[in-house]
Amino acid sequence: MKMDPNDFNILVDLYKSGKIKEVEKGAKSLVKKFPKEIILHNLLGAVYLEMKELDLAEEFFNKAIEIMPEYAEGLNNLGNVYRLKQKPKEALLFFNRALKLSPDFADAHNNIGIVYKENDDFEKAKFHYKKSIELKPGSPDPYNNIGNLFKDSGMLDEAIKNFEIAIQLNQNFFEAYNNLALTYQKKKLFKKAEKLFLKAIEILPDFKEAKYNLGYLYLTCENFKEGWKWHEYRKAKSLLIKRHELDYNKEWDGIKFEGKLLVIGEQGLGDQVMYASIFNDLIKKQKNISVIVEERLVTIFERSFNKINFISDKNDFSKLKYDKFIFLGSLGRVFRKFSTDFKKTNYSFLIPKKSNLEQMKRHLNDNQNMKVGISWRTSSVNNRKQRSIPLEFFEPVLKMKNIDFIDLQYGDTSNERKLLKNKLGVEIFHINQLDYKNDIENLAALTSYCDLIITIPNFTTQLAGALGKKVFVLLPLSADWRWFLNDKKSLWYPNTSIFRQETFGEWKNVINKLYKNLRG
Repeated sequence: MKMDPNDFNILVDLYKSGKIKEVEKGAKSLVKKFPKEIILHNLLGAVYLEMKELDLAEEFFNKAIEIMPEYAEGLNNLGNVYRLKQKPKEALLFFNRALKLSPDFADAHNNIGIVYKENDDFEKAKFHYKKSIELKPGSPDPYNNIGNLFKDSGMLDEAIKNFEIAIQLNQNFFEAYNNLALTYQKKKLFKKAEKLFLKAIEILPDFKEAKYNLGYLYLTCENFKEGWKWHEYRKAKSLLIKRHELDYNKEWDGIKFEGKLLVIGEQGLGDQVMYASIFNDLIKKQKNISVIVEERLVTIFERSFNKINFISDKNDFSKLKYDKFIFLGSLGRVFRKFSTDFKKTNYSFLIPKKSNLEQMKRHLNDNQNMKVGISWRTSSVNNRKQRSIPLEFFEPVLKMKNIDFIDLQYGDTSNERKLLKNKLGVEIFHINQLDYKNDIENLAALTSYCDLIITIPNFTTQLAGALGKKVFVLLPLSADWRWFLNDKKSLWYPNTSIFRQETFGEWKNVINKLYKNLRG
């Protein structure tokens, strides 16, 4: 008995219309009757891929390939599973197997391009995207993908051209509208960007990525009313609500109440420090407050805000009792409604441990030289290449006399420091016994002993700013929303001065400004 093609086509139409659960139910029913139908196993794999159930997706794609080892589409799909599992070598292996069987397989080239882009190989990504376009010029996806490649490389006009082609090919391509909006935002054409974000949302009303991107655009422009509203669609909040099955009816609206408030930490370590600048305002409004934060921050937060009960995010969330909750990143909509509200922030709001300060003093050179902490790169996936600065670029500053430079950079810096010493004869002081990534208490003490911190936008910036230190932060042309637009001083940290790029990827002028400022 053979499967009725119409039954399969109905499932495909349901899949295209986004009715994934119905497809799952129907395909599972059919595959029991027709266990040798590779297209059913492949469809179920696609369903679970869409649902981000990667292990199940892998299982069904493998079943399709077991039945037909030379099934190029199944091999390509399995490659996508491994790509999403962040296993690029395995992903490339399956994409290339698919291409060997089907040399004109445009989608496989497109997927290989994605892998290379995710691993910062611009030229190889561009080659495979262009090959995909050559083989299948009517497909909008590779135009969108190569547009992203150009956008992230600062080639904004090329990016715009490719996004517009993608939209011409598919006028409902909401992802391309979102990406085109991000590109215009990088060009500081905010009205155009706003219209495109809204167009993406019009096409797909539940498109959360465009919604929170629109929020970041408004926040960048210091339109806090609209910014915080759309910021509520951010990915971190959605994931935590789903993971912990939170009751929306208990979400705090910012109005004072009698009872226990739970603040749920989210996003990265630096974000949690930044939003901690609002805690003193929160204490004035609510009495019974518990805050879930990253474990590394618990002790320094306890010392700095002794009226708040801090809980490590390693604890079992389900056992906590509270009357209302709010996410850490949502405190802004309650307490930072206007630019003037940021003036409430204390110059320093984190307190280092006294015994650690004494310990750090013993490590440092007791001379009259100015002590300058330095941090130059980030491991974050967000704009990593654009934010990081090669250490040797700081040469004019590092060669200045009467300054002791202190390593505040997390991660292994030994090779960079060794090369710098061999090339310039400059030694950056580093404490081998200090775990720069995990020992936040001692890192805070070391930072506190610096007279000045020079850094890119990363955790060092947030920690130093929270300690009230004088900070010079070096920003790429298209910086994160928290640095806003034209401010020379940070709204979040009053002692932090901002040095901005004027041209994409060009750090020379920024370093020169920094040098002149230090020289006086």
